Amino acid sequence: MTLYWAMDEPTRTVTKAREAIAVSRQERDDKTAYHAFGLLGLALLDVHQDDEAVRVLDEIHKMVAARLRIVVGDETLFLERLRAQTKDVKTIATIQGIAKTLSPVCRDPQFSARLRKLAEP
Repeated sequence: MTLYWAMDEPTRTVTKAREAIAVSRQERDDKTAYHAFGLLGLALLDVHQDDEAVRVLDEIHKMVAARLRIVVGDETLFLERLRAQTKDVKTIATIQGIAKTLSPVCRDPQFSARLRKLAEP
């Protein structure tokens, strides 16, 4: 988080987020992996690796579909930014599906509203 938000280092964030995902998966720490996927997706968009960002979206989708223990909201900014820049119908449908699943279970009213907006066609 520090590399991305405080130091504005998306390239280094990509490396560290991937490391965090690998370690958290070994430790079966779904919350950390999910958070790291959200940051990784944002950083990949920043460095214009859009195809990789869509692969991250697919990983987030798998985690949501598996109903793993995650912190809902960690993905929201990534979903919003990816949705704003894509025209790919499949990607849009995936974003809408994730948002539709998560918005009712999100505890934060602001994030829930943002997810509901993303779920709209």
